[in-house]
Amino acid sequence: MKTLTLILTLILAQQASACFDDVEVKALIEASQKLDECFKDGNDCNYENRDLEKQRVINSRRLIPVDRSKSPLLNIGTGKIEADLQIKDDKGNNQKYSATAERISRCHIITSAHLLYQGVDVSTERVNFDMKFKSGQTCDMNKHFEKSAPATLVFKMTDERRGDFKFGKDENGKVVRIFNPHNDLVIIKLNNKADYANKFFKLNTMNPADRTSKLRVNCWGYPGHNEYLKLSKEKSDMFLWHQTGALISNENTERGILTNAQAYNGMSGGGCSTSEKSDELVGLYSDGNRTRAQSTISIDANRTAEQGTNKLSGFHRLAERFAEANGGRSLESLDADCN
Repeated sequence: MKTLTLILTLILAQQASACFDDVEVKALIEASQKLDECFKDGNDCNYENRDLEKQRVINSRRLIPVDRSKSPLLNIGTGKIEADLQIKDDKGNNQKYSATAERISRCHIITSAHLLYQGVDVSTERVNFDMKFKSGQTCDMNKHFEKSAPATLVFKMTDERRGDFKFGKDENGKVVRIFNPHNDLVIIKLNNKADYANKFFKLNTMNPADRTSKLRVNCWGYPGHNEYLKLSKEKSDMFLWHQTGALISNENTERGILTNAQAYNGMSGGGCSTSEKSDELVGLYSDGNRTRAQSTISIDANRTAEQGTNKLSGFHRLAERFAEANGGRSLESLDADCN
């Protein structure tokens, strides 16, 4: 029986990784690997002093598909959260909204608040949403995720009086809620015990203002299709896209944690961790990143618009508000709710 189980496991692993034999996918990965040495501290490539547009092109090559079958944490611990907000499109059909999400306990996931509450036609008091957390690599263009689990919102920060958001306009001039990057977080619980899993991320709740130096991180997410991904929609939608050696800054933290990691639409809620602590999230892609969101390699808090610097949500404010609302409980105690 054990032998049969092992054989089946090997067959499934081979099927799951088959899409990484694709010529176009291999070319993207190889091009990125050639740049690896130039994205380590102390390198002499001097890319950060090049023309800003050249920097964007070079940096964009660092975001590539990653084989999740080689990392149970990425395969089980990351996914896409889809929500039906009961908002009609031009044809009268309900629109589905999606973002990246990370598992932070056996039964909880974390993602961006603006997935649910950016539109002013959704009340900040609303908690009932039709949501599904999708995870598990398949390499099947007709079925992008192995599992789909129903889920329920259990914690949010949506109080305008406390500075969670303000009103503004999006890139199309539409009035929306613009979340403070550090408050742009919600916690969601999976409904069924059959969907619980032991692979999940810890949260680094240190205040980013206490960080004294820049930090190298690895970041990921599930972007919607766009021309910069260099693959067809049918292919690109199968993958978790991953970038190694991105930089986060300790500057100007009230605008979020500044980073040069790429952040395309759909990557909101995507995570970043260090190589040394790959199971610990230091931030999630937050509200305020642009549609194109291609950053230059250099980061300067005074030139964020010009450089296309992106933003991450830290978890220090979430930890404070969660404790305040739950009798002093820490975020680390969340897993006890899965018993």
